Amino acid sequence: MVKIFSGLTLLIAAAAIFFGFKTKELVEKLQAKGKETYDELVEKRATLKATQAKLKATEEKLAATEAELKSTQEKLAMTEADLAKTKTELADAKNEAEKAKADYAAINKSYEDLKAKFNGQTPEQIAESIAKMETSNKELTAKVAELEIKLTEKNIAVEELTKQKKDNESKISEQKTHLNRYIENIMQKGTRGEVLAVNAGWGFCVVSLGDKRGAAANKILIVTRGGQAIGRVKIINVEASQSVADIIPSSFTKGTYVQPGDQVIYTGEDKVREEPAATPPAGSGRPPTAPTAPPLAPVPGLDLPRS
Repeated sequence: MVKIFSGLTLLIAAAAIFFGFKTKELVEKLQAKGKETYDELVEKRATLKATQAKLKATEEKLAATEAELKSTQEKLAMTEADLAKTKTELADAKNEAEKAKADYAAINKSYEDLKAKFNGQTPEQIAESIAKMETSNKELTAKVAELEIKLTEKNIAVEELTKQKKDNESKISEQKTHLNRYIENIMQKGTRGEVLAVNAGWGFCVVSLGDKRGAAANKILIVTRGGQAIGRVKIINVEASQSVADIIPSSFTKGTYVQPGDQVIYTGEDKVREEPAATPPAGSGRPPTAPTAPPLAPVPGLDLPRS
């Protein structure tokens, strides 16, 4: 009886040790999973903060450009008004010059006639009138030349302001396009890049597609090697010249993994298709089979591996 009791005591003690070990292992796994979830949340918040900062900077730049355009348009309107006024003054001066020339011709003809008849005037009086008309004609000619110079300067100013207006409109259009890409999270189909580095332990890689090349967060990239698609990665953080992407293990076939130097391409497909694990018949006693890699969508210009 004592032997049986002792055996039961040892059995109970072994069971307690076994379950205690299993409980500790479960707690450690839960703690590791909690830390991983917390780290991911911190990373996502940092990404959101950086994106908001970029959006704010772009909006401020757009506002400054629009203000500059408005100022340029106001200057252009004033210059066009001055140009119209200068044209009117030039036309008036030309009319006065033509009138002065006509008067000069008429007086000169009278002088020629008076040289024969005098017509109640002395030649000195006629000569004095002609000298006055010549002086007036010279003054008007000089004024016409001055107004023509001003007109040329105004035309040059109008051309410069028109060019500035077009440049500012182009800048505004570019800034609006950049802003809309941030707001709508748009990425151009066919955008290609290269895998720069891989961290297998943390399950992410760095690709050469950054903000300057139109990369956007949460976009799925096809990984290719030797002209064939081998798997997928998902962009999670976009920087100026590169991005960080999560590796999607279920998209790679067994024995294949992303490597530096692999090429990536965005095809416009942002959904990750997962294959469910196969369930064995009830009572078969066999464990479920592991999920297989889902088939990759066709990529233009690539020969995909057949499963």
